[in-house]
Amino acid sequence: QIGALDPDLLSAIAPESLRKLGTLQISGLTAGQLSSLTGDDLRKFAAMQVGRFSSAQLNALSPAQMAAFDPEQVAGLAAAQLSGLSPANLRALTSAQLGALSNDQLAGLSGEQIGVLTLDQFQALSASQVGGLSAAQIGGLPLAKVAQLTAQDLGEFGAAQFRALAPAQIAALPPAVIGALTPQQGAMFEIGQVAALTGAQLAELPAAAIGAMSPWVREAFTA
Repeated sequence: QIGALDPDLLSAIAPESLRKLGTLQISGLTAGQLSSLTGDDLRKFAAMQVGRFSSAQLNALSPAQMAAFDPEQVAGLAAAQLSGLSPANLRALTSAQLGALSNDQLAGLSGEQIGVLTLDQFQALSASQVGGLSAAQIGGLPLAKVAQLTAQDLGEFGAAQFRALAPAQIAALPPAVIGALTPQQGAMFEIGQVAALTGAQLAELPAAAIGAMSPWVREAFTA
């Protein structure tokens, strides 16, 4: 039984032999065995095998072990595995690992889990990945993360995502990002969002974006 194998013996298994372990054998690995593995040991597993780890097994790993996986291994995680990670292990994911995640994987994270990511981790997400976040995830972004959004990030938003930004979040956007808004994005504004724009943001707001707003939304400028 694989679960009865001494951790030192497990660590000594050659990569080509370790990669022959099937689903039942992978599921039999204990927390004690997994927690004893080095980064080199963990990288012996094929991405498909890492994709068979349970959330409990993944969370038996320390943050340092989680960060030791190759990006290709992390890309093999199912959305349910990723969403089952502890806050500490989520925060341990490196920029390269995060960059390997698909939009479907990121969509499995709750708004609270997106909030758990550090500012550096959030900044490491590509515009395509940020644009793949759901309206609920975007609406739950802390203001510090909203302040990191770029014009490229907003360019990936659809109307539902843009309108999910609360007034306080709109006010947190950098003026330079507001200055890069297109007419198509201007048409997405709701009246409460326009009313939340700060003086610095209004100074950068393009006339073309204002002109594309609905007439009733533009009433916020004279309210």
